Amino acid sequence: MLHAAYTRGDEQMSRNLVIAVRVAGALNLIGALVKWYSLAFLFPTAIAIVYGESPWPFVVPGLAAGLLGFGIERATSGKEGIGAREGFLVVTVVWLLVPALGALPYLLSGEPQLRNPANALFESMSGFTTTGSSVLTDIPALSNSLLMWRQFTQWVGGMGIVVLGLAVLPRLRVGGRRALFHAESPGPDTALTESMLTVARRFLGLYVGITVALVAVLALLGWTRLDREMTFFDAVAHGFSTIPTGGFSPRARSIEEFGAATQWAIIPFMILGGTSFVLLYLAIIRQRPRALAHDDEFRAYGFVLSAASVIVLVDIAGAGVAEGELAVRQAVFNTVSVFTTTGFANADFNEWTALTAFVLVGGMILSASAGSTAGGIKLVRHVLIAKTLRRELVQTVHPELVVPIRLSGSPGRSIVTL
Repeated sequence: MLHAAYTRGDEQMSRNLVIAVRVAGALNLIGALVKWYSLAFLFPTAIAIVYGESPWPFVVPGLAAGLLGFGIERATSGKEGIGAREGFLVVTVVWLLVPALGALPYLLSGEPQLRNPANALFESMSGFTTTGSSVLTDIPALSNSLLMWRQFTQWVGGMGIVVLGLAVLPRLRVGGRRALFHAESPGPDTALTESMLTVARRFLGLYVGITVALVAVLALLGWTRLDREMTFFDAVAHGFSTIPTGGFSPRARSIEEFGAATQWAIIPFMILGGTSFVLLYLAIIRQRPRALAHDDEFRAYGFVLSAASVIVLVDIAGAGVAEGELAVRQAVFNTVSVFTTTGFANADFNEWTALTAFVLVGGMILSASAGSTAGGIKLVRHVLIAKTLRRELVQTVHPELVVPIRLSGSPGRSIVTL
């Protein structure tokens, strides 16, 4: 009996030791991520220097983040192997710690609107999570460097899965890699033949490439005077918030202050931001454009955007809110913006009809594609629910019939797991 008690004690000590080692491994990885995240403060620091503003609101947090990350990493050196549960812990802690550090420039800037720590944390959290909500009442009052930092937080937050993948996946065991991928990428499995680390790197290249393309288009519109309001600063700022579907803008009235050419140019990039990056990877990187046409969710995505835009157009044109090209642009732009949860606006659609409000609110619920930077429930879940309801109706009439639920030609995952 005494021997059994000692055995149980040894087993408990062994379990505690394993847990301690794994937690130390998770902390080591968190330290590495925070250390690399500190480099993000170099960009607004450079902007501050270019515009003759004080760089210290960014230098101090950057140094603090770098020292904190380096200290944690060194204190837990040698503890690099982690599993699935520790992977989830890493994701949770990083998404709490990064916005907290990102709020420091707001507090140190002396901006009256952001002196309250709660306001600063709210603005930072909204940026990194690409939520798009804001406590600011006078956006143009911010310095250029602070405005760009606000935009940059959304771009960094939008590629969270890519950054975490590049930093985390090499340290995880096989099961942990897949668990972490699901923690950061909601939606059904998609078979990718390359290693997940290779895919993550190519996702990063795709994300950067699309952003650069949008910045180039917007800057070209400004340089050719097709939109006299568009400056290079605005082009970069809106590139940082369009692709992650965040919606922050350095302008008080968002995209409404820019010309028709800019608004039309942003629409397809909002659609890209709401498209699954796995599909974009297959279509662009793997050169398989047919993957878009064969994907059930993407077809549904195109249908709901088109149908909702037509309904809104007919409604606002019939109500006399706008007419001609303006009516088409406002209908399409705001519908795409709402469905992709981007949050840009080129009109005050609160003054539109009740039918339009119903369609737009419904669009927020439907949302865009799983695996995209958009928020919301994700359209694939609605697609699978519709397929499930259809099967139930068919089996009510033909109980003996076997009707498998297929998503894009393959058996769909259980709705419970999505």
